[in-house]
Amino acid sequence: MIRTITGNRVRCLDTARGLSIFLVVLFHTSITLDHLEALSPEVWLISDFFSSIRMPVFFTISGLLGARVLALSWRTFLKKRVITLLYLYALWGAIDLATASQLGATTGVNDWLRSFSAPNPILWFIWALSAYFVIAKLCRHLKWPALIFSASLTVTVELNLLTETTEHQKSLAYATFFLAGAYMGPTVLTAVKFWKLALIASLPLYAGIFFAARWSYIAQEWQALLPALGIVAGLSGARLLDAVPILNSALIYLGRNTLAIYLAHTQFLKLLKANSATLAAWPDFQYWGIFITVAASIGLSLALRSIAESVGWRWLYSLPSFLQKQTSQIAEPRIKEGLVPPSADNECRPTVQLAGHSTPSVLGETLGPR
Repeated sequence: MIRTITGNRVRCLDTARGLSIFLVVLFHTSITLDHLEALSPEVWLISDFFSSIRMPVFFTISGLLGARVLALSWRTFLKKRVITLLYLYALWGAIDLATASQLGATTGVNDWLRSFSAPNPILWFIWALSAYFVIAKLCRHLKWPALIFSASLTVTVELNLLTETTEHQKSLAYATFFLAGAYMGPTVLTAVKFWKLALIASLPLYAGIFFAARWSYIAQEWQALLPALGIVAGLSGARLLDAVPILNSALIYLGRNTLAIYLAHTQFLKLLKANSATLAAWPDFQYWGIFITVAASIGLSLALRSIAESVGWRWLYSLPSFLQKQTSQIAEPRIKEGLVPPSADNECRPTVQLAGHSTPSVLGETLGPR
C-alpha cells in the first residue's frame, strides 16, 4: 500500500506512467520486429492486449499532472506548456526525419512542415498533448459539455466511423481521457483509493471483451468500452504492483523519466531495423528478442539523456536557456493545501485548490524527466 508522497507526487501515478511507457516501447518494438518477421504471434497478442490501456492511462495521468497550469493566464500558460511541447515536437520531428534520411528514406523540409498538420506517426503524442492543453484551457468553464463531446468522439473513433488518418483518429479518441484527468482528478483517482475492488471489477471484464471481440464471439462495437475499463485497470493495477518492490521501483523510475524514453526510443528502433539482417537467424529470437530490444531501447534512451545533460545539451529535452529566461520569473498561482481525510486503505495525499478546483497535489510536469 502506498502511503507516502515523494516531492508532492502520488507515487502510484509514477508507477502507472512507468507501466504505460514500457507498454508504448513494447508496442513500437512489436511493430518493428513484426515488419522484420522476427516476432511470434503470441508476443504480438500480449502487446495488443494492452492497446486500450497504455495510451488512455498515459493521457489521463498527463491531464492529472497538468491540471494546475490551466489556472494560469493565457500568456503564461502558453509559454510554460504549449510552446515547450511544440518546441520538442518540432525538434524531435526534425531529428526523426534526419535519421530516416540517413537510413535511405527520401525526406525534406516539406515533410517536416507537413507534420504540423498531419502528425508525425512517432511523435503524435506530443502534438496531441499541446492541443489538449489548449482545449482544456478554453473549456475550463464548460467542463461537462467538453467531456461529453470528447467522449462522443472517442466512441465514434472506436466504432470506426471516421475516415481520418490514424494519427488524427487517435488524437480525437484520446482527448476525453486527458480532459477527464484535468477536470475530474479526484473522481479518476477513485480507482486508486479502492484499487482492489476496481481491479477485480475492471480487469476480467476488459479481458473478456478483448478476447470475445477478437475471436468474434461478440460484435466489435463492444471494444468501445475497453479504453474506459483500461484506465481503471491500469491505475488500480499500479497499486497492485506495489507488492513487488523491485518491479515497482523500476516502474516509478521509468514513470519519472518518460520524456527521455518517449522521444528517443524509436530512433534506436530505426537503427535496429536498418541493421537487422542477422536477427531472424538467432535461435528463437521471435520469442525472446522483443524483451531484450525493449530493455535496450529504454536503456539507450536514458543513457542519451544522461550524456546530453553532461555535455550541456539540455535543449534536447526542454526549452533552451535563452527561452527559459523569459518564463523563469513568472509567478505561479497561489496554492492552498489541505488534507484528504485518512482512511484504513487510502494513500496519504494532500489536495490543492486552483481557482476553486480541488485536485490531488501531483505537481510534476506533464512529461518531463524526474
